[in-house]
Amino acid sequence: MVIGIDASAILSGKKTGVEVVTTDLIKAILRNDPANTYWLYTPAALPVDMQGEHVVNVVVPGKRFWTQLHLSRAIRKNPPHIFWSPSHILPKLPPQTKGVATIHDLAWYLLPQSYTWRARLMSWLTVRRAIKQGHHLIAVSRHTKKDLKKYFQVPGDNVAVVYHALRSDWSDDNTNPNLGEYLLFVGRIEFRKNILQVLKAFQGFAAAHPQVKLVLAGSPGHGFKQVQKLIKRLQLTDQVLSLSYVPTQQLPGLYRHALGVV
Repeated sequence: MVIGIDASAILSGKKTGVEVVTTDLIKAILRNDPANTYWLYTPAALPVDMQGEHVVNVVVPGKRFWTQLHLSRAIRKNPPHIFWSPSHILPKLPPQTKGVATIHDLAWYLLPQSYTWRARLMSWLTVRRAIKQGHHLIAVSRHTKKDLKKYFQVPGDNVAVVYHALRSDWSDDNTNPNLGEYLLFVGRIEFRKNILQVLKAFQGFAAAHPQVKLVLAGSPGHGFKQVQKLIKRLQLTDQVLSLSYVPTQQLPGLYRHALGVV
């Protein structure tokens, strides 16, 4: 069987959520399934460690609307049996190809104030296409599966819940970030991650435990200025440490030495 995968996220410079998950999942699939042939679609060549005997890197040049235009055209010319997208964006697939899309959440629908109108429109169109065209959907939590049924009437049998796993190599990393005692938040610093409530809760905790810091590891997102203002208003400037983007290889040490994760 030939299974096609949108592997474009692997080429991202700064890998965060979807990019990290995509890279790790594809590596795990290639290690554990030598029986099937995998076509990894990318706009440029993949690194050597993502290639193998049963792996074909299908390079599809193009920039704007790469998935909708360039990838769709390439798949129509030479269709795989199954096509999996690690995100909610599926290309236009021919009838003989079964499509599978991954829905990470419906934040764009449930928290519209955290997105631009353009981002909401694109998410609406691409999620609706995934629901209509996909033979199956993957949700990363039971909550997202329930949301798909509640808001988009997707039958439960059409959605499989597949949780993210912890990377096995993380257990070997004991690098100490030397930050003292701290609680850890990892993710983009934005409204939809509930960071404002985290700060308000931490204010009470910090009053009783002044030696403990709150470490924010993530790039600024929508609402970051309001987050900064709240930190000042709550007088937490000395106890909240913003690290901005942290490379994946540095995260194990941060997690391991934290008192807890929020």
